Amino acid sequence: MKRLNDTIEELRSQVIGQKKVQQQFSEDVASKLDRLELGAFRQQLEEHGMRIVGQLQEKAPQPGAEDAAGIKHTT
Repeated sequence: MKRLNDTIEELRSQVIGQKKVQQQFSEDVASKLDRLELGAFRQQLEEHGMRIVGQLQEKAPQPGAEDAAGIKHTT
């Protein structure tokens, strides 16, 4: 009976160890997925930011625009 109890206890500790390894693996995979998803999100943000900068540059007054608008400079 002692031998059976020892075998059961050994199997139980192996199962617990396996569960810990499986949990750590799941956390590692989830973490990597998060980083991959964040990479795509970062790329979208950068592209959006570049579009905004481009739009602002298009709308920004050009050098010498004051003269074209008829503003007189007094000297």
